[in-house]
Amino acid sequence: MDIFINTFLSEFVFKRKDLLLDLGAPTAEYLTKRINKIQDLDRSVWAHVSDLMRRINPTESGYVNNNGVLETLVDQALAEKSEDLIELLKNLIPWRKGPWRINGIDIDAEWRSNIKYQELNTVLPYLKNSSILDIGGGNGYYSFRAVLDGAASAICLDPSEKFLYQFELFQKFACAPSVHFELAGLEDVASMGFEADVVLCMGILYHHRDPLGVLSSCSAGLKPGGLLVLESMTIDDDRSICLFPEDRYAMARNVYFLPSTTAMVSLCKRAGYQDVDVISDRPTTLDEQRTTEWMPFKSLKEFLDPDDIKKTVEGYPAPKRTIVVCKKRG
Repeated sequence: MDIFINTFLSEFVFKRKDLLLDLGAPTAEYLTKRINKIQDLDRSVWAHVSDLMRRINPTESGYVNNNGVLETLVDQALAEKSEDLIELLKNLIPWRKGPWRINGIDIDAEWRSNIKYQELNTVLPYLKNSSILDIGGGNGYYSFRAVLDGAASAICLDPSEKFLYQFELFQKFACAPSVHFELAGLEDVASMGFEADVVLCMGILYHHRDPLGVLSSCSAGLKPGGLLVLESMTIDDDRSICLFPEDRYAMARNVYFLPSTTAMVSLCKRAGYQDVDVISDRPTTLDEQRTTEWMPFKSLKEFLDPDDIKKTVEGYPAPKRTIVVCKKRG
């Protein structure tokens, strides 16, 4: 039985092969958990969104990268349903990662994720014909980009139901059979029975209390000799140290630590990875993360000291981002 298609989502998703079953060997416990999570979407809170999803059925399909914007082909036959599409897009606010253009409608997400993706230039050759596991990938922006850049497949993991709906809406127009979404988190990786050629773990390390555990979970989803792309907020310091916010960092309660770049490299080595290389180390700018029509809540500008944007409102160093690439031992 096709466990992905024969679920509540089968009523409105782009019908495609169950990529996880095709590439992995998930445990019975994981499959049971997976079914329960998807069936749990059949709740009143999602009733209107699900109804709108069912009304939108494109006949034209495909997507391209247009200067960092993931853009679907325009289906003129859906012109009379544009109000439904706009209402659906607004019901899926906030859009955190992007940018997107779905059937001609621009969605300016909080994060201009294309800026971060540009930092992966040295990694792109490794994506060719590779399988990708995008852990904590949000609505799948990086997964769709990776397949356009030659990856054979990409599985995006994220526990957010809203991100799942955003992903599946784009898939309705993109119809990309090699890009898949699992409503799952870091703790589920080991039970998925899937080892990828490349693991992306971007922007989640500092949200977990156990950084070595994060890297262990990444390793569980990575083939021996495979490549880990690890991105994190960091602090400027030449020493191998970490900042542990007393309460909040940039207004967020779930930022538990920020390593220095040196500490991030040490962490990867301590976790057993080899050939650790820093490929990007730069400040987060107000042009990259900001409030938009599609994410109308507080963003980076409000998280920084108005008198000194090199500091957060709590007085900590303002965030910067570091990307490290390393290999799982063969």
